Amino acid sequence: MSSLRRFQDKIDVLDLIISILKDHEKSLSDFIEKMDAFIKEVSVLKKVGEENRISRPGRFTQRDNCNAISVGCRRWSDFREVSMGARLVVFEVRDGGLYITSMSNGFIFKHFHKLPGSEAVTSLPPESLDVGNVKRWLSDELKVPENRIVEGHLFEP
Repeated sequence: MSSLRRFQDKIDVLDLIISILKDHEKSLSDFIEKMDAFIKEVSVLKKVGEENRISRPGRFTQRDNCNAISVGCRRWSDFREVSMGARLVVFEVRDGGLYITSMSNGFIFKHFHKLPGSEAVTSLPPESLDVGNVKRWLSDELKVPENRIVEGHLFEP
């Protein structure tokens, strides 16, 4: 019986090793998924940076104590993608266009829509450019709560 017991002990050790290896495999798989998402986000920001004008305005407030990069997005699709869930969205209707600025992930993204007939404003008719309609539209498009969307102008130092 002692040889049977030793055999069972070896099987138990192998089961433990297999269990630990499965846990490590799951951890590595989760890590790879997070890394893929991060790489995709960096690629989008790099693509936007290469295709659009980039400037470094310096500190946007004394309290934040960090530098923000300002990116002027030419295409609505790029602006919408990088502004999803932004901390703050500011818009202004003037000079025959809709100026939209968002603050997201340490970046300031800007986009200008020439009105009427712009690619993104097709769902927002020019006659409905009152503040409430623009806020609702931006909230739907950018997945940002209306209370974080402000009519005005974002000043950069």
